[in-house]
Order: sequence, then structure tokens, then C-alpha cells
Amino acid sequence: MPISTVLDEKPDLATVKPLIESSTFRSYRAYVDAGFEKDVPRSIEAQYERENRFLSAIQNESAPTRRITRMIRRKEGNTEYLTFTENWTGTDWVGREIDPVTDRIEGVLQIPNVTPLIDEKGQKIGKQLNGSKIKYEIPFDRATVDKLIEETGTDKNEIIYTVRTSNRRDNCNYDQFVNTTWQQAVEIMMKDGGFELDFAESLKRRGYQDPRDKDKEGNSSKK
Repeated sequence: MPISTVLDEKPDLATVKPLIESSTFRSYRAYVDAGFEKDVPRSIEAQYERENRFLSAIQNESAPTRRITRMIRRKEGNTEYLTFTENWTGTDWVGREIDPVTDRIEGVLQIPNVTPLIDEKGQKIGKQLNGSKIKYEIPFDRATVDKLIEETGTDKNEIIYTVRTSNRRDNCNYDQFVNTTWQQAVEIMMKDGGFELDFAESLKRRGYQDPRDKDKEGNSSKK
């Protein structure tokens, strides 16, 4: 079980900010700030190095292109959170495409679970690392969803929207994602057909008719 002394000093990394402050960076820094830089999980370290290589190669005058591929809505305790996956692309100083960073997850941290180290007299003599814990960063609401879409320049119609519970997950459209309450979303997911059927039924309630249900003369083919 890794142990660190109470008087560990924070390294310079604590004051360094990368071009993009990602969840990966914050997870990595959490270990460094706690004095356990040598115990950063490989899953964090590998992604941290991957992102650093990409950002270091970016041309100084340009920012990387970020495109969101999926948004996930979930609930932990009494709070709803948003996580999302995105791709980074960009060019180096001579205009060559850099190897992209794809399917990276944003909005969730893996941070150290640090507990005090106590001697036989009950005095705190240090701290020890007891695995890691998950922390979600982004509270869910429509304004946040729209802000992220705008900031990254992503076409909202190209994003996959997913609602996830402890035992279910289902994809939906943008309007369902941002406009249903959590309870409504759960109830929809419990029905056969889930969000897809709910959307079809909502169209029928608004009087929409699939053009395929009409004959060539414009009359309904259904009786």
C-alpha cells in the first residue's frame, strides 16, 4: 500500500496548465498533488501522455479541433451529471495532420483515495493510497449541453445522445435528451421500444404522417 509523508511538496505540474485542461489532466494532477505521482494508474498515465503528445505538436497559432461524438446523461445520488466523448484533430507547424486523439472521455475523474497513516499513539504520521474513486464533474442541464456543443462547433445532429441508469441505457434524440425529466426518461426506457417508440408516438400525437403511408395521389394508404 503506497505511503507518502505529510510534508510532501507539490511538484511544478500543479501550476502548469495545458492547452486543454482535460479530465485526464485533472485526474493525473490529483495524484501528483496528493504526493503519489509514482502511483498514477496506467490507464490515466497512458491517456495523459497521449494527450500531451498531441497538444505539444499543435501549431502555436491554431487550436485543435474538438468534435463531440456522444453525450451521456446519468444520475449519481440525487444529482444528474453529463459526460461526453470527443475527438481531437489538428496540424503541426508545417501543416501536417497530427495523429488524432479519439474517443476520449470528458466529465469524469479517477482520483486517489487517500487516507491518514496513524501510528500506535494515534498520531498522524503520513498518508496512504487506498485505490481510487470516481468523481463526476459536470452537472447536467440543457444550458451546459448547448454550451459544449457551441464551444466545440459540433453539429448537434451528429451526436449520439444516451441516457444511462444503473441497469439500463438507451439512445435518444437531442430534444428527448435535454427536455425530459429524469423520471420521464426512466419511465420511457422501461417501456418496450424505449425512446425510439416514444418519439414515433409523439409524432402521431402531433398529426405527423409518414409519406410512405400515402399513395401516389396523396391519399392515405392506411384504412
